[in-house]
Amino acid sequence: MFMTFLIFIIYGCLANSVKTYLVNSEKVSLYIQRFYAGSFALLGLKLAFTDRY
Repeated sequence: MFMTFLIFIIYGCLANSVKTYLVNSEKVSLYIQRFYAGSFALLGLKLAFTDRY
């Protein structure tokens, strides 16, 4: 039981450090924005070319 609790504490600390790095990094932020913009553009193209009967 204690080992599981310890693993979750370590996991939470690592997740927090990764989140802090991602939020504070301008380069990573730019890539994330480009990824979302590209995915929405591709979804829009897919929607534009679908046939509705």
